Amino acid sequence: MEVRVATPEDGSFRAIFEASLDPIVALDGRGCLTDANAAILHLGTSRERAPIGQHVRIFFPPDDAATHDAAIAAALRG
Repeated sequence: MEVRVATPEDGSFRAIFEASLDPIVALDGRGCLTDANAAILHLGTSRERAPIGQHVRIFFPPDDAATHDAAIAAALRG
């Protein structure tokens, strides 16, 4: 059985991204949303549009902001 990996270039990646019932976000190097699928609208930030440009910390309680900022920094370091 051949396994094929979806990539942004082949279009199937976008189809999976949009069809997912789970929220999927793309972040820039500062932790701000650059893209999100429609499932993000069910997280309570906005029912009309994805919060593109907002920092991902809007999805977490204020007490957890430092933990999430540290996780993003660690991910960016590799």
